Amino acid sequence: MLRWGVTAGFLGLLSCSGEPRLGTHETLLTVCDGGQCYQCNGTLGTSQPSDNLYVMTSFGGGSDTQSTACGGRLADGQWYYAADRQRFGCGTHLRVTNPANGSCVVLQVADAGPDLCVEEAAGRPVLDATPLAAMDLFGAGSLGWSDGRVVQVVVGDPQEPLGPCGPSPMPDASPLPTDASPPPPDFGPPPVDDPAAGSPCSSDLPSPASCRSIAPVAASSSAIRSAIARIFG
Repeated sequence: MLRWGVTAGFLGLLSCSGEPRLGTHETLLTVCDGGQCYQCNGTLGTSQPSDNLYVMTSFGGGSDTQSTACGGRLADGQWYYAADRQRFGCGTHLRVTNPANGSCVVLQVADAGPDLCVEEAAGRPVLDATPLAAMDLFGAGSLGWSDGRVVQVVVGDPQEPLGPCGPSPMPDASPLPTDASPPPPDFGPPPVDDPAAGSPCSSDLPSPASCRSIAPVAASSSAIRSAIARIFG
């Protein structure tokens, strides 16, 4: 929950989340952190950090259910809303990511605030949002600025549904590595001795080397058969 050190002022001017309500005499409220105090005067921060990093706080739900500056649905903790109307405008969809683990939610801007004094105490801009976002991103039922939970906030697609972000598009699969060496030479199929075409060894042309290497063996076999016939004939 938000932890406010209110040293002066009226507690009745605070919402249950600790955020000063707009249109009240917030100059009577002081926020203190570590001995350093900041005066609340109803000023809202409008600058957007170049790194898109904000401290996340939560508001709304249960006894803290309240109306919103943009009108429409209440901040009742039952849907995905955020404040910071002064930075992003009512109805804007925000993609809010926990940079520590990549978990992400889409929120719709529905309210204004918080007061600049909260951001001065937190040390950076603050995004006040539904407790649902605190649970999805950090597993916490509520968050305050002194919890120091940092999120990355960017404007999202207005057509993207509210709630946990869908899976990111898968990158194109990288082609498998290929062997860059040239393929071996193709010598074609081995020669086939086709009887219809005539044996290359029976050609009138000079015998190829393969036939010449077989010829002595064939001759020797014939001589052996003749010798055996003479002996036993």
